[in-house]
Parts: sequence; C-alpha cells; structure tokens
Amino acid sequence: DLIVSGGENISPVEIEQALLRSPLVKDLAVVPQADVTWGQVPVAFVVWTDTEHADALAAFARETLAGFKVPTAFISKASLPRNANGKLLRRELVAELPNVA
Repeated sequence: DLIVSGGENISPVEIEQALLRSPLVKDLAVVPQADVTWGQVPVAFVVWTDTEHADALAAFARETLAGFKVPTAFISKASLPRNANGKLLRRELVAELPNVA
C-alpha cells in the first residue's frame, strides 16, 4: 500500500509509526486522498487520547517527517474500522473521503 504523491512513493505505515509516537494520538490510520495537483496526498484519521489537537499533531508531523509525507488533513474518529483479527480496514476510511472533481 503506497501513496503516490507528485511522483514520490509514500508509505502510510511509515507515517503512522511516526505519528503514533505523539502522546496526543491513541490510534491513527493514513490513507490516500485523490488530489488534482499531486495525484494523491496522505490524510490521517486520528483517535485522540484526549481532545482534538490537529494543529499540534501537524506541527509534530512537520518536525518528524519530510514535507511531502505530512498529512494534508487530520480527521477525528471515535475508533478506526478493523476486522475480527484487528487488521485496519483502510478501504472503509478511503470511502469516507470526498471525491476530487
């Protein structure tokens, strides 16, 4: 599972591992969103440990990741969809994103 953004291959798992180090995050998933300029951009669905801190997590991401790997949006979720074995169901999250015209 790769996100291809402006010709760069981005691993969602790499972004998730970096951002899960933040004490603000309880759980997190990164998925591709279609983008007319870049092809795809990373978007993060976040289960917060307390209250939403999207600006602080974005700053943490900018300090931790290369600029093109920083999610363009942080979407709050109460929980992430998983199957009976605990595997993340990314397709369900991608389906929640708006289509790009």
